[in-house]
Amino acid sequence: VEEMEVTNGMPWSDTIGESDHPDPLLYMPFWEWQLEHMKSSLTNLQTDESSLADFGYMDNNSKKARIVNQCYTSDEYRKIRMTYYDAGDNTQVFNSVWYPDPKYNLPVLGIDLLAFNRKKYLAIVDFQPLYQDEEDHALT
Repeated sequence: VEEMEVTNGMPWSDTIGESDHPDPLLYMPFWEWQLEHMKSSLTNLQTDESSLADFGYMDNNSKKARIVNQCYTSDEYRKIRMTYYDAGDNTQVFNSVWYPDPKYNLPVLGIDLLAFNRKKYLAIVDFQPLYQDEEDHALT
């Protein structure tokens, strides 16, 4: 987990884009908190590098933007994907999706934190059940 944690310089300490703010990576504290929470709360946390072979990191210096993805697995979650998109003050995005192991009867959790020009902000937390029928929930 520690190797994946620092892959591509994570957590970043400065933006690839332009910013007038002392903390240019608006949502990086959320990235760091989530990773610490996963390490302290989940059983058998491991990296899932196979799902990110081609999409772990990309940058575009001419557009001054970059994106990083990291995936993890645990006994409770078959996949946890974390994504951070950094384009300076123009755009900051933290996204995370948690796919539970079906035996725990937990919903899929989606988290989106977006900032545009440090003027428009959007925060979304979404839970979706694994099963459509209530009967199927009761069976697990």
